[in-house]
Amino acid sequence: MNRDGFLKKWILKNGSYKLVALFVALVLWVAILGRKDFVLTQELPLRFQIPQGTVIANDVSKRVRVKVGGPRLALKRFSDQNEEIVINLKRAGIGRTSFRIQENDFRVPQKVRLIAVSPSFVSVEIRRPPKEEIVQVKERKEDKENKENP
Repeated sequence: MNRDGFLKKWILKNGSYKLVALFVALVLWVAILGRKDFVLTQELPLRFQIPQGTVIANDVSKRVRVKVGGPRLALKRFSDQNEEIVINLKRAGIGRTSFRIQENDFRVPQKVRLIAVSPSFVSVEIRRPPKEEIVQVKERKEDKENKENP
C-alpha cells in the first residue's frame, strides 16, 4: 500500500503543471507533423503559341507530367489551379526548335517546389502549311461565316 500511495502522490503532485506540459508537447507534435512535405504528381495540358500562318509539323506531346513537393495546403492550391502550360513560340522561326520546360513556364504557389517535369525537353518543328491546307482552312471559315450570317 505504501507503494501505491507513493505512485498516486507522484502522479498527482503538480498535476496542473504536468497537464500544461502534456498539452504543449501535443501542440508541438502536431505542428511538426503538419510541416511534413508531401509530393504530388499531376498531368497538365501543354499549349503552343506559334507564329500566324504556321503549323506544328511533328508529333508533340500535348501533356506534361509535373511532380511538385511542399506543404499539403500549398499542393491543394496547385492542384486546384489546374491550368495549362503555355509555351510562346511566336518569335521562333521556321524549322526545329527545342526548349526546356521549367518552373517559370507555369505558376507555382509559394512554398511549392518543382521536383521533376516529364518530358523536360520538347522539340517542335514549325513550318508553313502546304497551300492545300490554307485553301481548306479558308473554305471552312467562309462556310462558318455563311452559317452564322444567312
